[in-house]
Amino acid sequence: MNTYTFANLKGGSGSTTSAVSVAEALIQEGKSVLVVDLDPQGSLSRWVASRSGSSTALLSGDFDAVEIESVEQGNDARGTFDVVTANRSLAQVDNVRAAKVAKRIERLWDSSSGYDHGLIDPPPSVGALVLGALMASDGALAPVEAGPGAMDGLKDTMQLLNRTGATPLIGAFACRVDVRTTLDTQVPDGLLDELGAVDDGGTSFRTFVREAIAMREAQTAGELPGSYDPDMTAVADYRDLTSELLTLNKS
Repeated sequence: MNTYTFANLKGGSGSTTSAVSVAEALIQEGKSVLVVDLDPQGSLSRWVASRSGSSTALLSGDFDAVEIESVEQGNDARGTFDVVTANRSLAQVDNVRAAKVAKRIERLWDSSSGYDHGLIDPPPSVGALVLGALMASDGALAPVEAGPGAMDGLKDTMQLLNRTGATPLIGAFACRVDVRTTLDTQVPDGLLDELGAVDDGGTSFRTFVREAIAMREAQTAGELPGSYDPDMTAVADYRDLTSELLTLNKS
């Protein structure tokens, strides 16, 4: 199982949207996916299922109380998209050491046979939840929201990864890019210039994700993006981004 944490220490960077969208793109590729919501706000859980204390039980060591919920996918889905949901009770677990958080997530991975990919959506802050998630992952995927200060969160995230050695950065990518503005379109080009393309040994995906109002509408409606609007530009972009990721898996 390939395991990734969506990480950017700047809030509102698009980590939750990216986790849901990549999970959906993976199931459209026929992959089975387990997503772990590690954000006490439970935004991902509220979007695709319902908030619960399953992640709290997981990280507290109460594995019998961990429930894995299946996500409603639509008729054309070919894989399995399951989620371990979170709620605000997870905030109390941030006092647990990162190494223990990582160990319990790894136990989940070990016991979750049949999944091709594991994805984690942690909170956008330095703490045991983020560090533990990174330590339990094969790599970090860093969404970078286009706009002023776009690179700030990425730089902080890269410094954290370099300082702790928790996991390598697999790839950064620009998201919510308004192609009508010069400032936004400079962000994906800047990532490629600074980090190099993933298919050339770097750590920036070539794909960037365009802004789409329908993405926020899908979250409000509690539907997966591709089910809400199959023609959404962001859905196509996340599909291309996922194809890049799967190519890396094969290399």
